[in-house]
Amino acid sequence: MNPGGTPRAHIDTAWLLGLVRNQTDRRLRLVACALCRAIWDELSARAREAVAFAEDLADGGGTDAARQHHFGHLRAAGGSNALRRELWLPACTVVETGRSAAEFAIGSGVAPEVEIAVIYDIFATAFRPVALAPEWRTGTVTALARQIYESRDFSAMPILADALQDAGCDSADVLHHCRDASQPHARGCWLVDAVLGHT
Repeated sequence: MNPGGTPRAHIDTAWLLGLVRNQTDRRLRLVACALCRAIWDELSARAREAVAFAEDLADGGGTDAARQHHFGHLRAAGGSNALRRELWLPACTVVETGRSAAEFAIGSGVAPEVEIAVIYDIFATAFRPVALAPEWRTGTVTALARQIYESRDFSAMPILADALQDAGCDSADVLHHCRDASQPHARGCWLVDAVLGHT
């Protein structure tokens, strides 16, 4: 689903993000959160709390005071020097807007190929529209998608593909996205969002 068929190895992530910069605040913030989860083992407990808060913030939870609280603690932990990556990325997730979060996070030290994969997981349909037929959204499909979303456990994506196929889904793009072992997934994944009706 690369724009113009451009190989991913030759795509500049800042340019790619520019193509989706007018997408929803929620999805842009979730890009930053997904990049944090790509370096999860490097993050402190406080940084992880900030990322989890930012994911809830993207879905309408949290308050501005709590957002500033998390940002302030991460800034304080960084001292007077520039924030280290394991502090800077989580701090990006709780800045004022989702667009700023994504723009700050891109180029902050996560491997470019991971950044590209995250953007495609969340925004693939912005580059190549994929229709999800209403009849494919059965009770089983919806329940699986909700479980994946709430648990953040995307290991069940191939099972979701099976359920979609059982429901009559014959879209190669949909089924491949679920079954492609090389594709990381995160909250905001376009397919899970489409099943659940998230924007």
